[in-house]
Amino acid sequence: MLDLDRLNLILKGYPPYRSGQVYRAIFRELAVSWAEVTSLPKDFRAILERECPLKIDAVGPAFELLKRNKRTKDMIRACTAFLNRTKLPAAGVLAIVPVVSDLLLENARTDSAVKVLLVAADRCDTPEVAARMTIMAAKIVLNVVRDDKEGGRYDAP
Repeated sequence: MLDLDRLNLILKGYPPYRSGQVYRAIFRELAVSWAEVTSLPKDFRAILERECPLKIDAVGPAFELLKRNKRTKDMIRACTAFLNRTKLPAAGVLAIVPVVSDLLLENARTDSAVKVLLVAADRCDTPEVAARMTIMAAKIVLNVVRDDKEGGRYDAP
């Protein structure tokens, strides 16, 4: 787990703009290691890695904080940044993707929710989690088809 108190102590010795860079990396980009935060100097990343490691288990709590504070746009932006990675760590997928999918569904964005789930499934590094995301997407699609059929809006081929 990321120690925010320790991180704040480290940041006190640096210019204020570094805090902004660090917090953007954690809460907007959902970075899973300091090495990937290329907006920070290499020597500063090494200090952060040594003194306050950023691990995948920090992604879920960072995302939950955005959720608790009803930061919908930041949640979607963070999820998009997370999904733009080539391979997604399963822990991050499980912490983020279902929450964003539910959020999109609450806002009648069914197509976007399905897309988020399928991109996560495609890029997830664990087949079991990828299968779970695919099943979630399929359930959403089946519910839409059922609802359309019951509402008289579905024409069978």
